[in-house]
Amino acid sequence: MTEFGSSTCPTGDVVESAVKGCVDEAGQAGELVTTLRDLGRNYPWVPVAMVYEAQDEPDASGGAAERSFGLFEASGNGTNWTEKPAVAAIRELYTRSGEIRRGRN
Repeated sequence: MTEFGSSTCPTGDVVESAVKGCVDEAGQAGELVTTLRDLGRNYPWVPVAMVYEAQDEPDASGGAAERSFGLFEASGNGTNWTEKPAVAAIRELYTRSGEIRRGRN
Protein backbone atom coordinates (compact mmCIF):
# COMPACT_ATOMS: atom_id res chain seq x y z
CA MET A 1 0.00 0.00 0.00
CA THR A 2 1.49 3.33 -0.92
CA GLU A 3 -0.32 6.11 0.91
CA PHE A 4 -3.72 7.02 2.27
CA GLY A 5 -5.17 9.84 4.32
CA SER A 6 -7.99 12.26 5.08
CA SER A 7 -7.84 16.00 4.59
CA THR A 8 -8.96 18.43 7.28
CA CYS A 9 -9.81 21.44 5.13
CA PRO A 10 -10.17 24.61 7.16
CA THR A 11 -13.76 24.90 8.36
CA GLY A 12 -14.03 28.38 6.87
CA ASP A 13 -13.70 26.95 3.37
CA VAL A 14 -17.17 25.37 3.34
CA VAL A 15 -17.50 25.04 -0.44
CA GLU A 16 -14.16 23.33 -0.93
CA SER A 17 -14.68 21.15 2.16
CA ALA A 18 -17.96 19.81 0.77
CA VAL A 19 -16.58 19.28 -2.74
CA LYS A 20 -13.29 17.67 -1.71
CA GLY A 21 -14.76 15.40 0.97
CA CYS A 22 -12.82 16.91 3.85
CA VAL A 23 -13.40 15.81 7.43
CA ASP A 24 -12.88 17.50 10.76
CA GLU A 25 -9.83 16.55 12.83
CA ALA A 26 -11.75 13.92 14.83
CA GLY A 27 -12.97 12.42 11.56
CA GLN A 28 -9.41 12.27 10.26
CA ALA A 29 -8.30 10.44 13.40
CA GLY A 30 -11.16 7.95 13.15
CA GLU A 31 -10.66 7.24 9.46
CA LEU A 32 -6.91 6.69 9.81
CA VAL A 33 -7.27 4.38 12.82
CA THR A 34 -10.05 2.40 11.13
CA THR A 35 -7.95 1.92 8.01
CA LEU A 36 -4.85 0.88 9.96
CA ARG A 37 -6.86 -1.50 12.16
CA ASP A 38 -8.58 -3.04 9.12
CA LEU A 39 -5.26 -3.49 7.33
CA GLY A 40 -3.79 -5.28 10.34
CA ARG A 41 -6.79 -7.56 10.79
CA ASN A 42 -7.75 -8.31 7.20
CA TYR A 43 -4.59 -7.85 5.14
CA PRO A 44 -1.67 -9.25 7.15
CA TRP A 45 0.39 -9.52 3.96
CA VAL A 46 0.55 -5.70 3.78
CA PRO A 47 3.71 -4.96 5.80
CA VAL A 48 3.69 -1.16 5.40
CA ALA A 49 1.04 1.50 4.87
CA MET A 50 2.09 5.12 4.56
CA VAL A 51 -0.12 7.84 6.02
CA TYR A 52 -0.25 10.84 3.69
CA GLU A 53 1.26 13.01 5.10
CA ALA A 54 3.32 14.01 8.13
CA GLN A 55 2.48 17.70 8.15
CA ASP A 56 0.14 20.10 6.45
CA GLU A 57 1.61 22.02 3.54
CA PRO A 58 0.35 25.60 3.92
CA ASP A 59 2.00 26.70 0.66
CA ALA A 60 1.04 23.71 -1.51
CA SER A 61 -0.89 24.27 -4.69
CA GLY A 62 -4.14 22.43 -5.22
CA GLY A 63 -6.41 24.17 -2.73
CA ALA A 64 -7.23 23.77 0.94
CA ALA A 65 -7.85 20.04 0.68
CA GLU A 66 -4.40 19.29 -0.69
CA ARG A 67 -2.75 21.47 1.96
CA SER A 68 -4.49 19.81 4.90
CA PHE A 69 -3.69 16.07 4.88
CA GLY A 70 -1.01 16.31 7.57
CA LEU A 71 -0.92 14.73 11.01
CA PHE A 72 0.56 18.01 12.24
CA GLU A 73 -0.68 21.51 11.43
CA ALA A 74 1.33 24.69 11.15
CA SER A 75 1.02 27.17 13.97
CA GLY A 76 2.46 30.61 14.38
CA ASN A 77 4.60 31.54 11.40
CA GLY A 78 4.57 28.03 9.95
CA THR A 79 7.77 26.86 11.64
CA ASN A 80 6.04 25.30 14.66
CA TRP A 81 3.88 22.21 14.31
CA THR A 82 0.98 21.10 16.50
CA GLU A 83 -0.31 17.53 16.66
CA LYS A 84 -3.76 16.90 15.27
CA PRO A 85 -5.89 14.35 17.19
CA ALA A 86 -4.88 11.67 14.67
CA VAL A 87 -1.39 11.49 16.22
CA ALA A 88 -2.74 10.50 19.65
CA ALA A 89 -5.25 8.11 18.07
CA ILE A 90 -2.57 6.31 16.06
CA ARG A 91 -0.26 6.22 19.08
CA GLU A 92 -3.07 4.64 21.13
CA LEU A 93 -3.83 2.12 18.39
CA TYR A 94 -0.25 0.91 18.27
CA THR A 95 0.12 0.90 22.05
CA ARG A 96 -3.07 -1.11 22.39
CA SER A 97 -2.09 -3.45 19.51
CA GLY A 98 1.20 -4.19 21.22
CA GLU A 99 -0.59 -5.01 24.47
CA ILE A 100 -2.98 -7.35 22.69
CA ARG A 101 -0.12 -9.16 20.94
CA ARG A 102 1.62 -9.63 24.31
CA GLY A 103 -1.53 -11.23 25.74
CA ARG A 104 -2.86 -8.23 27.65
CA ASN A 105 -6.41 -6.97 27.31
